[in-house]
Amino acid sequence: MASPVSFGDVVAMSKIAWRVAHAFTKGRHSAPREFREVENQLYSLSAALAAFKDVCGDDVTVDPADLPARFRNGERDGLQTVTGILDNCRETLKHLEGIVDRYSIVAAGPKDKDPGKSRLRQWSAELLKNYRKIAWTTQAGDLAALRSQLMVHTNSLDLVLGIIVSSRTSRIEDSLRENSSMLKEIYSCLLNYQELGNPLERYNDPSLAHAELWIYYAKEKADEPADVTKSIVHLHHSTSIKTEENEARVVIQAVECQSYNQDQRVHRLEKVDVVFHMTSLEGEAAAKTLHQRLEDMRMELFITSLQYPRPDETVVLHLQATEVECEVAAISDAELLITRSRDDGQHRLIVTSRNRCTVLTQVLPDTFFAPPPSQAPSFASPTWLIQLDASGRRRVYHYPNGFRFLRFRNTSAERMFELGRNALLQGALPVRELAVREKTEDQL
Repeated sequence: MASPVSFGDVVAMSKIAWRVAHAFTKGRHSAPREFREVENQLYSLSAALAAFKDVCGDDVTVDPADLPARFRNGERDGLQTVTGILDNCRETLKHLEGIVDRYSIVAAGPKDKDPGKSRLRQWSAELLKNYRKIAWTTQAGDLAALRSQLMVHTNSLDLVLGIIVSSRTSRIEDSLRENSSMLKEIYSCLLNYQELGNPLERYNDPSLAHAELWIYYAKEKADEPADVTKSIVHLHHSTSIKTEENEARVVIQAVECQSYNQDQRVHRLEKVDVVFHMTSLEGEAAAKTLHQRLEDMRMELFITSLQYPRPDETVVLHLQATEVECEVAAISDAELLITRSRDDGQHRLIVTSRNRCTVLTQVLPDTFFAPPPSQAPSFASPTWLIQLDASGRRRVYHYPNGFRFLRFRNTSAERMFELGRNALLQGALPVRELAVREKTEDQL
């Protein structure tokens, strides 16, 4: 089996075709008409091989995915693969080169021509007399068969070149369409980002920090006006809820409650206990179900209070990091916030993944702002970790002693965090009073 055609083989074939064409050119005035036709086909084949080399570069192999099925699937219906086209072309040219070496002579050149350089060859007188007896093809064909064979090789190469150029043009168009689509998405995201305004303003959440339970009361008698038509109970994440199973009751302790009468007049009560008494046959089961629902609501409020800045907090540091790691969690594509409470001045660290599946938060200890020179900042403070598992359920973990370190994969993010910590350090230092010594009249 012939070895695959390489880049050097294509270059050599192009040179052979050109050199053999010159052999047909020399003495063309005395040569038969068939020689001129073969000469033209050889020049065309040489040009096609040179173009194939220029298009394919150093790697003359062709990706089958860029070609029609008849080329990808090998020989079928008498059509050859690209490798077969090049192999047959090489075989034809090698056969012609052997004929030229056997039946040609070196052409006389200029006297000042460098003898070290190769000279073109021309047909001998013997061949011009007996050219019809020469086996011009590997199948012992005549000049007409040779010209037909060369034409097939040239047309096949032209076809392959057209397919390659067309496929590359198609890939370029597909790439341009993909890039255009990506640019449109980036532009759309940029417009949306501009509409959102200041990044820190996005954390000013106008939603309530509590849940509202709306309770409606039915009239005992249709002809009597109801004194209270509905009540609204405010449920916070710190609200205490207990169940009295023996009496099938659920008690929400020390909550704020608003009551509305038929005229929509409001009566506000603070720190009252709201009792739900289940009177059905399955009262205890209903009480347990209600208690669980209320606890789920309270947990959602607690998680919301951990992963977002609270109404009384201001964002003082906002960073994006490729990955943030501590001994309790590793958060990829992380967003880091440090907030400051307007009430007590405490700082809180919030680290969340972009998909909100992982949240790490703690109230920063005073040792976090230890003035330099110091060791790494301290995170020895009660910490909450919230993670969303594969089933979609949130897991909440509490670490009373916090964690020892906070690392960034990106050194630039780590430097920005340290710069932000130093900037916050200046604001966290106590104000020192300057000692001013008053001068007496004797010193003036």
